[in-house]
Amino acid sequence: MPAPERIAAAVPADVSLPAFERRAILEIALLAIAADQQITKEESAAFSAVAKRLDVEAAPLLEQYAGLTRDEADAKLLELAEALSTYEARTLAYRAAYALSLADDESSDEEFEFDLQLVDALELSQTDADRLIGEVGTAING
Repeated sequence: MPAPERIAAAVPADVSLPAFERRAILEIALLAIAADQQITKEESAAFSAVAKRLDVEAAPLLEQYAGLTRDEADAKLLELAEALSTYEARTLAYRAAYALSLADDESSDEEFEFDLQLVDALELSQTDADRLIGEVGTAING
């Protein structure tokens, strides 16, 4: 399982996005790791590392998303995706969400379903998603 710093390295540090978009990106990433209704300590540590990279405070978000139902998470994803106005912001959201999904060695049907919803909500093509997956893998594994 990759160290939190390796996961955070998959998220570019030099993003020049407004604070509300950086927060939306982080919230989308949190939805990705919460899709299976549990956040492991590895996921929490990686989430905090990504939050630091995006210059967004992590702790309040972790508390806010505890116990979110599937319907609430689906609605929140659509709301957050809509707030991302550029292709750069949408691809960064996917990178962050996918990187965080690698924080633990567990995968679930819920996380897989969330990934499909995420690609759709961010209006990315499967080619875009596959490219981003490759880039995240390279960033994490060297």
